[in-house]
Amino acid sequence: MNDKPFDPTSRTSRKPKMKPVPVGGKRTSRSKAGAGSAAAPSAGKKRGFFSSGLFKGLALATVGLGIIGAIAAAVIISQLMIGLPSIEALKSYEPKVTTRVHAGDGKLIAEFARERRVFVPIEEMPDTVVNAFISAEDKSFFEHSGLDFMGMGRAAIRNVLNQLSGSSRLQGASTITQQVARVMLLSPEQTYIRKAREALLAYRIEQAMSKDKILEIYLNEIYLGGRSYGVASA
Repeated sequence: MNDKPFDPTSRTSRKPKMKPVPVGGKRTSRSKAGAGSAAAPSAGKKRGFFSSGLFKGLALATVGLGIIGAIAAAVIISQLMIGLPSIEALKSYEPKVTTRVHAGDGKLIAEFARERRVFVPIEEMPDTVVNAFISAEDKSFFEHSGLDFMGMGRAAIRNVLNQLSGSSRLQGASTITQQVARVMLLSPEQTYIRKAREALLAYRIEQAMSKDKILEIYLNEIYLGGRSYGVASA
């Protein structure tokens, strides 16, 4: 047996100090605190849609499809560019005009021409004539760069509606620049390839020539019926 007298100040007999409880407060039991701390990690495990694997998969698929689409578009454009006519002929535009024979007194005797045309520079054309053709053929002529994408969208919707209603009437959306490209550099065949090449040429023409020059070619080349070409011969 241990014969040492009991020492109340010894370490083994010292009681643990209790933390004071605030007035009006309640001490939280250790079991409840443990339950709360255990529930916190489970709440943190919940993830939103944007951090889920599905969203990441969709994002990667979208990026992949975009890259594939860009590569396919580049290949198609490069193929369409092969053999594309040069626009140099438009820069030195010299239209075929009507040959006229006059008498000694200046009276017109005869005219010889495959295409009846009287060339008129754009500066000499009345504004009313120019504005009338722009309003009828290409209202956004001075705003676009060869292609009217809004007009193309409207035409596509109307053509789909016409097809659904049983009508065979198709609406075009060619700009004045596209019409110049088709008349001067391409054939009038109705194919998607020709239409795509026409669009590429229209963009090139807009980059190389002024709007006034494009209008001058258009207004002197447009076919108005009866072998008459250009507004001056109508």
